[in-house]
Amino acid sequence: MENKDFDFIDFINNKGFNRSDDRTFIYKVSNEEEVSLYIDKGEYIIPIALDLRFRKEIPKNENQAKKEFKTIEEILEITFEK
Repeated sequence: MENKDFDFIDFINNKGFNRSDDRTFIYKVSNEEEVSLYIDKGEYIIPIALDLRFRKEIPKNENQAKKEFKTIEEILEITFEK
């Protein structure tokens, strides 16, 4: 089911990401650890390791975004805010 009113920026803000600049968002895991999310050319990128990035097209609906962020949580072994 497609949600034409889906706003990815609101979605990541609700997950606990804070805007760093016009295309960068930061999620503070702890005092020592952060997760960065970059938006570029219709995609979002989350660096996993120095040479590995999770890169996907920005989801068009909330269900797809939830599935992708569940995968990211499993890879990074963290839990984003709900």
